[in-house]
Amino acid sequence: MAPSEGKQDLRFADWMASLPEHMHNTPLTNLAIPGE
Repeated sequence: MAPSEGKQDLRFADWMASLPEHMHNTPLTNLAIPGE
């Protein structure tokens, strides 16, 4: 794994924490979830 891949994994792991508050009650099936 390249060093930059580890940083990207951390960013993806915390995507829910960066959701705007108005989206907190949006069903996961209505969201585009980041990933590779």
